Amino acid sequence: MSGKKTDLFYAKLHRTSEAAVLGACDAELLGKTLTCGGLVLYIDPAFFGDYPLSSEELAPMMMEADILNLFGDRTVSLAVSLGYGGVSAAQEVCGTKHLQLLRS
Repeated sequence: MSGKKTDLFYAKLHRTSEAAVLGACDAELLGKTLTCGGLVLYIDPAFFGDYPLSSEELAPMMMEADILNLFGDRTVSLAVSLGYGGVSAAQEVCGTKHLQLLRS
């Protein structure tokens, strides 16, 4: 795994009896508060994880998840490269790419 923060991600897989929910983000977003207009969004380590991961470690987590909540250009690009959604499905939230997916 590379030590450069721009190569890393944070992710956490939350399991319930009905689904596996993945929160994942680009490393530099973790712990940041995004604000724009009246929106305030905290990229919380409790949801997005507290251990840095490479793309090779994140990809299998994406494949395992039923619901994906993704923030950041690299995280969204990785999901798209794995066939989850398309770039057009991603939204800009406070200047940051965001993609939510529900796999059936």
